[in-house]
Amino acid sequence: MIRLGLVGYGYWGPNYARIIDEIPDAAMTWCADIAEDARALAHSRHPNASITSDYRDLLAAPDCDAVIVAAPTHKHFDVARAAFDAGKDMLVEKPLTDSRSTAAQLASIAKSSRLICMVGHVFLYHPAVRYIDAALRDPATGPVRFITSSRVGYSPIRQDVDALWDLAPHDVSMIHAFMQQQPVEVFAAGRSFYPGDRADVVFGTLRFADGTLASLRLSWAHPFKERRIDVIAENATFSFDDLGMPKLSRYDGIEADRAGKTTTPMIATAEPLRAQLEHFIDCIEHRRAPLTGFSEGEAVVSTLEALTASLRSGAVMRV
Repeated sequence: MIRLGLVGYGYWGPNYARIIDEIPDAAMTWCADIAEDARALAHSRHPNASITSDYRDLLAAPDCDAVIVAAPTHKHFDVARAAFDAGKDMLVEKPLTDSRSTAAQLASIAKSSRLICMVGHVFLYHPAVRYIDAALRDPATGPVRFITSSRVGYSPIRQDVDALWDLAPHDVSMIHAFMQQQPVEVFAAGRSFYPGDRADVVFGTLRFADGTLASLRLSWAHPFKERRIDVIAENATFSFDDLGMPKLSRYDGIEADRAGKTTTPMIATAEPLRAQLEHFIDCIEHRRAPLTGFSEGEAVVSTLEALTASLRSGAVMRV
């Protein structure tokens, strides 16, 4: 039984707690949140867990084997750094931190540590994304030509980050995985329409060393919700629509006659967050490196920081 401590019971933490309760070889023994109402809710739903306002309590607890950090992004570095000192395996929600320098520090410590250090890039555990990633490794698919992504809708307006840092980590992590590298340069433009100075809508372009382009369309202010990424390779195109049915479509042979063949690949219906958490537990039990380690988390933060610099300056930025 892996005994887990959850830091943060706000927007995303309850989803982790629910899934932990469903996994036979895991238990949430501790939960920390600075908000009194969040602690009260956690206590009502998980009466057997110890509830605290200070995450350091669970880091010091002998009945807490590993930590899940679902606190606001600006708290990730402090909690993760303390978890290293406490010798706790950890899963940190995306993005790893709010700056490249702090993400690099954590990645460096993780590299020299024997701890399991994982980032919650949940879409990399989605069956559709796993299918696309495997297909792109097949030489018959040919090289990627370009990638387009759209993550828009009437989303909650966050006060801690803008739409770029809220939404783009999902798409950037998938694009990095599909390309197996980071972009060499990026460009971003955005606007703020709601009160405050944080961008509600952002458009971004990523260029890779071989010339491949990827685009990002991000918005908190869109009249309809869309969660989609399309990967166009030389001999096949893959379309992942997380809100559609089917979620995954594949197009082969369109180059010759613009008609081609459309198929709907069979994929599992597993919940990605559960698959991610089960992977974390498996890594703890067998001391295996996770699919999304801190080095992958650092790469995503590095790209996000370059996009932010471009958003502020209006210039193309090197990554």
